[in-house]
Parts: sequence; structure tokens; C-alpha cells
Amino acid sequence: MKKYIITEELAKTRLDKALKTLLPDKSRSYLSKCIEEGKILVNGKTSNQSYTVKLNDEIGVADLDQKP
Repeated sequence: MKKYIITEELAKTRLDKALKTLLPDKSRSYLSKCIEEGKILVNGKTSNQSYTVKLNDEIGVADLDQKP
């Protein structure tokens, strides 16, 4: 699982929008699906796409290219 720390420039944005900035090669709809499936964690816990990220939140992203 790759980890990202939310910086001041991304703080106070929705999780799906922050992820699109961190992972520009992935579509926002794909990232939203991954959030729903629990492949993306915020501070070690599942979340929803409308969660507003905060400064220093830790975003954990599973290997999204890996097939089940």
C-alpha cells in the first residue's frame, strides 16, 4: 500500500478530488469506486468520496492496477 500525506494545498478538499491530484493517471470515477471498495484508506480507516481531507491526513492506496 502506497501512502500519501495531505499537504496544505490539498487540505479542505474532497477525498476524490485530492486523489485525482495525487493520481492524475486515474479517472475520478475509478478512484470513487476504489474508495467504495475499501482500496483507499484515510488514516487507516475506510472513508467515502465526499470526506474532506485535512492537513497531515494519511491516505493509503492499494495497488490499484493489481487484478483480484
